Amino acid sequence: QWNDNCKTRQSVTDSRDRYETQPSFYLTNTQLRNYLFFNELRQGVHQFTAALERREDELTNESVSSGTRNRSQNALALGWGLRLGAHTLQLNARHDDDSEFGGKSTGSAAYGFAFAPNWRATASAGTAFKAPTLFQRFSLYGDDTLRPETSRNVELGLKWAEGSNNFSATLYRNNVSNLIDWQS
Repeated sequence: QWNDNCKTRQSVTDSRDRYETQPSFYLTNTQLRNYLFFNELRQGVHQFTAALERREDELTNESVSSGTRNRSQNALALGWGLRLGAHTLQLNARHDDDSEFGGKSTGSAAYGFAFAPNWRATASAGTAFKAPTLFQRFSLYGDDTLRPETSRNVELGLKWAEGSNNFSATLYRNNVSNLIDWQS
């Protein structure tokens, strides 16, 4: 944290998954690595955010013909927020460039209004993008025809809170294309 109004966060995360079956031998190793560089600046009633992110995905699967697969995804995300009296506004934009699926831009806009003591109304709309993992596409249990999941979402909400008591109701509509994973 550089000062009360400016902070930077940098992180590197690494995860490894090993999936093995016996007695019929099957082995898959997955390594995911994420790099994140995040900045936040507050100027009066405004908040600005910027992030650079990189994800590297490697699947080693000698049990099927795919062998080793690699993919990377780079992203730039920008955000702006405003808190002015009873009003809050948030705008976000993100562009992902996937080495396999190409570029995709997404964004969101949200508004909140504290119209009475303890009461707040909200509205938001946004889009999303999620590429299937290499395991979901190229493992023995995967489907190599999977395409990226995309969605459009809108939401209206009403919230009340007083002390430790609260109530909220949300009306939403999510339109998802190419749903990757569903568990009933």
